[in-house]
Amino acid sequence: ASDVYKRQVSTQSTWEINKKNNTMLQRTFSFLAKRQQLWSIYTRPSSYFSTHQSPLDNIPKTDNLKSAAIILAGSGVYDGSEITEAVSLAIQLTLRGVTPSYFAPDKNQMHVINHLTGEQLEETRNVLVESARIARGEVKDIGTLDVSKFDALFVPGGFGAAKNLSTFATQGNKMEVDDQVERVIREFHENRKPIGAMCISGVIIARLFGSNVGGTGVCLTLGEKDEEKNPFRDAIGVAEGFGNKLELNNVLTPSIDRKHLIATAPAYMEHTATPGEVFRGIGHLVEEVDKLCSLP
Repeated sequence: ASDVYKRQVSTQSTWEINKKNNTMLQRTFSFLAKRQQLWSIYTRPSSYFSTHQSPLDNIPKTDNLKSAAIILAGSGVYDGSEITEAVSLAIQLTLRGVTPSYFAPDKNQMHVINHLTGEQLEETRNVLVESARIARGEVKDIGTLDVSKFDALFVPGGFGAAKNLSTFATQGNKMEVDDQVERVIREFHENRKPIGAMCISGVIIARLFGSNVGGTGVCLTLGEKDEEKNPFRDAIGVAEGFGNKLELNNVLTPSIDRKHLIATAPAYMEHTATPGEVFRGIGHLVEEVDKLCSLP
């Protein structure tokens, strides 16, 4: 009986050792396979990438929109242009073969915000100088913007649109629009060239063209009225009060006013949106502006 027991223990031990060895071999083979796969990626010839495309490579070029003016309001969501929106716009335009040109007012910001703490800083910054951070230095004074050289105008959001391009942040429905910003927007409108506005910058469009403030009234969106999604939903009521029709769209759905050639996208008016959703929504906006460029 003792010998039988010993043989059983020996057999079991051998089986466990073999199982352990097999597991180690499997892991080794798996590691080698993965290393070979990575090596094949690292050593791919440059010609590989010219034939293997990402989804972004398949975005079609625009039919009508070839050059776009972009108005910036500084750099940073709390006192300038919303960076994700501005960069998403630049990428969406250039992927479609559109050349963007940047402009900003040459004046001091309303104030400067510490984006880490939310506290106001005791310093002064210039809107044009700060906008150069986003435009990689290629930004001009908005006073030099010649509407005849562009097919469309875009205005990203961010509190800078409500503080530096207008006074909405401090005056609400009594807001005024920067003189040069108003000039440019009105000239694009008068020349039947489309305007694309993102996030809170849509309130500037509402102020300039509302039927209760001397305009004809336009259709636009400033996002939804959902309390969790849109903490700045009061802007919807202000825009309606100016005499405009507001569509309560989500981040992926722009509002299109074909009569007045105006397109607006909620972007980060939907406060819970992801950067990817903002990027996609702005892509839809660019597509719609391209279509508007073909209208008389």
